[in-house]
Amino acid sequence: MKEKAARHGGDVFSAARELRLSWRDLLDFSANVNPLGPPPGLRKRLSEEFAITQHYPDPYAWQWRREIADRIGLSPDEVLAGNGTTALMYLLARALRPKSAVVVAPAFAEYERSLGQAGCKVRFVSCRWEDDLDITVDLADRVFALRPDLVYLGQPTSPAGRLIQPDILDHILGRARKEKIIVVLDEAFLDFTPAVSLAGSVRFNPGLIALRSLTKFYALPGLRLGYLTASRKLAGRLFECAEPWAVNSLALIAGSFCLDQDDYARRTRRLVDRERAWLADRLREIGLGRVVDSSANYILVKLDSKSPAEEELVTALKKHGLLIRGCSSFQNLAGFIRLAVKTRSSNLRLFEALKSVLKNQSAGEAGQ
Repeated sequence: MKEKAARHGGDVFSAARELRLSWRDLLDFSANVNPLGPPPGLRKRLSEEFAITQHYPDPYAWQWRREIADRIGLSPDEVLAGNGTTALMYLLARALRPKSAVVVAPAFAEYERSLGQAGCKVRFVSCRWEDDLDITVDLADRVFALRPDLVYLGQPTSPAGRLIQPDILDHILGRARKEKIIVVLDEAFLDFTPAVSLAGSVRFNPGLIALRSLTKFYALPGLRLGYLTASRKLAGRLFECAEPWAVNSLALIAGSFCLDQDDYARRTRRLVDRERAWLADRLREIGLGRVVDSSANYILVKLDSKSPAEEELVTALKKHGLLIRGCSSFQNLAGFIRLAVKTRSSNLRLFEALKSVLKNQSAGEAGQ
């Protein structure tokens, strides 16, 4: 069986096979995961509870859904747990079967792929470079002019890390409510930003589905855990198509543990804010290209014409044991790269490697 080409960042295992290294020898800037790693004490907690794996998990994660619901003012019937938010995207496409959808681009590839597998016609409305890749009222008007059944938005957007301003979001949700259009708001990276989640507002926005991930903020991509919130009516349609035992028992224990890690959350935001600013300044300093101001734990860069081409840069850094995300798989982002924000020592290693690559390129051009 031929392996599928990677569409996303974070594929350290393929890179390790290619380089004949251990995955532990690679520093991954291609996946946007909390640089602090999982919360302190989680490994001990999972070890203490490991015996639970001899039993089937809670079929529909009722207890954990109740914990989520109690925190955001909903009922468990308005919350659905999943094996990461990507699994929930495929579930909602199967359950809702929209005939047409709009994805606000650039965006996560699985929006389109999940909808396409369900037979949905997917169209794109792209953020404009002259608007700093922001979602604007004009963009919203272009979306609604297509009269879709469903719209996908990122809050913040990925890979640009731009937040939708509250008044713009209110405009979009108000118009969607009036025109009976479902809006899926992907808040996978929201916890890294100062923005307020709308997951608890679905009762007042019956066409809103909010996607929430614990994978990124709590550094659990290998465990897989996320949830969505929706009105009882929409959630009920999703439950009808949901698979039992979709979330394993250790992931649910981790989810409960993470919900109480307030100090860890504050430390994460302080670190990401500081290191994002530091890394963005260093990228501008070496003239890599135009750096997009981000509110998330990643930075998008439009490579300068004097910089190495996207794939050349990805390959060159891989030789330094560093993985970055080339963005040609995103709509209209050929010639861009995305870099995760990590700790100072890791960011410094990336900065020094980038300087080395650019110096070598300049030396090579001078010798021609």
